[in-house]
Amino acid sequence: MTGRIGRRLLILPVAGALLAGCASTSTPAEPRFHRIFDGRTLEGWEIKVTHHPLGANPHGMWTAKDGVMKITFDGFDQFKGEYAHVFYKKPLKNYVLRLEYRFAGKQAAGAPAWATRNSGLMMYAQPPETMALDQSWPISVENQLLGGLGQGPRTTLAVCMVDITVKVDGKPLTEHCTSNAGATSQTFDGDQWVKLRIEAVDGVVKSYVNGQLANSFAEPHVDKPHPWLTSQDATAQPAYFALQGESDQVEFRNIELAELP
Repeated sequence: MTGRIGRRLLILPVAGALLAGCASTSTPAEPRFHRIFDGRTLEGWEIKVTHHPLGANPHGMWTAKDGVMKITFDGFDQFKGEYAHVFYKKPLKNYVLRLEYRFAGKQAAGAPAWATRNSGLMMYAQPPETMALDQSWPISVENQLLGGLGQGPRTTLAVCMVDITVKVDGKPLTEHCTSNAGATSQTFDGDQWVKLRIEAVDGVVKSYVNGQLANSFAEPHVDKPHPWLTSQDATAQPAYFALQGESDQVEFRNIELAELP
């Protein structure tokens, strides 16, 4: 018996080294994704448009058809600040989100110039039912989605803050939007589809455009306490994400989610 144990002890370190070697060369498995947009309806999503009550969809501005979720402002004679968001129904903590987006059509008449071909993915967002009637944007961190204007570089995926402070490269971000995030992305002119991947794990967010890292931020902290918060640390409780329309036609498709432990 003693001899057998001794031989096993001699073998185990070798086996351990072999396992360690295998682990060092393997890559993490891709998480399991599932579709959260059925391509035909807005079931599972909730609309909030500025100046309108929760759930209202004035002029049918949000639609779902042929695998595409679309926001248009064609029904408005004049844009009067009807910033539109559609929230995914379930609050999340750790997850990976991937989708495709593109800009198409013309901007609404009377809309501000800064909103041209401008959309966003709002993360760590407040519950949609807590938004005020005339509130323009949810308290959130925005991954800003920009389309090219055909006039030179206009990269996408800057980080913008709406009453939440984040850290970039370990330092609190002091400007409303990062000026350098998205600098590594392309400029996407025209109506081409762009692939987006967002990884949110333990308060660290990494965002990729067409497979290339475009921005990273961490430690989102809500600036002021609110009744719906258990802590001003935005990661202390599950939070929502929303897709945005700011006066331009934007289309989304292949929206998939992988929830992580």
